[in-house]
Amino acid sequence: MRNQDYLRGAADSLRTHRLRSFLTMLGVIVGVLTVVLTLGIGAGAQDAIHDRIEALGSNLIVVNSGPPPGPSQQAIYLYAADAEAIRDRCPLVRTIAPQQETRLPVSAGGVQLTSNFVMGVSSSYAGARRMTMTAGRFIDDADDDRADKVAVIGSTVRQYLFAGADPIGQRILINGVDFEVIGLLDPKGDSPGLGPGMSTDDRIYVPLTALQARLLGTTDLRVIAVTTANQDDIPTAVGQIRRVLDERHPDNPFEIKTQLELMSTSSSISGLVTALLAALAAVSLIVGAIGIMNIMLVSVHERTREIGIRRAVGARRRHIVLPWRVPVLPGALALSLTASTVVGILSGLYPAQRAARLDVSDALRFE
Repeated sequence: MRNQDYLRGAADSLRTHRLRSFLTMLGVIVGVLTVVLTLGIGAGAQDAIHDRIEALGSNLIVVNSGPPPGPSQQAIYLYAADAEAIRDRCPLVRTIAPQQETRLPVSAGGVQLTSNFVMGVSSSYAGARRMTMTAGRFIDDADDDRADKVAVIGSTVRQYLFAGADPIGQRILINGVDFEVIGLLDPKGDSPGLGPGMSTDDRIYVPLTALQARLLGTTDLRVIAVTTANQDDIPTAVGQIRRVLDERHPDNPFEIKTQLELMSTSSSISGLVTALLAALAAVSLIVGAIGIMNIMLVSVHERTREIGIRRAVGARRRHIVLPWRVPVLPGALALSLTASTVVGILSGLYPAQRAARLDVSDALRFE
């Protein structure tokens, strides 16, 4: 028999048993669709996490002052001089943005927030953290030099204090000290770099010197944010920063986190979740395979007499088990097509081999 004869016979069988053919295809379709959707959801979640991490800053390195000391330990803080030393002695550092943060009561008119994040930052913070403005301007060098009482607020703070009205030029009280709102930040949503449920939209930004001198009465820093020109420079820059801090503060408890570490962690977690979802999706393929095998067994059983006739007139076993070559395509489509092909072949192989081993005389007598 020619290949076209096999194809014609297969088409006739599909037309004769339309419902059976539909159910057979449905098992593969549901399984493949589940796999494609699962991989798509996993990849989309991973891209979304990476986008959020990228929004934190470009080629970012964050130096934290470390956890609070124990009862018998003396606290080791970061200071402006540490930031200047990093800037002067680390050639791979492009920008440096020292910052301090605290929680303070904030009010405007009759609205009061009992404990809101207030961050003291320099003018370089906006570039290091990719901050963009909806209205007004960000803190500049002059504001920091004079410890001006000016503030830039996030979109959520605007909703709380001004009910969506234009906040530029309005006055707010931070721990009883009067500040003028000079800028409104674009919404950025939750930030994976700030912890669960925390967002830059909930924050108020003031000049670092104003926070230290007018609100806290301290000169220490909580964080020094650093950026490099290229992502490949991050590991070397981390080594340079660590050497500078070790010289200035021996046995320091400082933590140095990088954007690469955060991305690596998120990729590992999202990869694990995607693998778990794919394993669950594989269950639907197995269920579909069982259904396909049952239908194939019934189909072959019904054609036992036909198989016996073909064997009687000279057909060999390889003619009963028709080989079929399937190309492998790239990406998720390749995986879905390969999975459906494997399921189809494995489900139909056993019935086909069983039919090929039938004794000719037994098959001819079958009714």
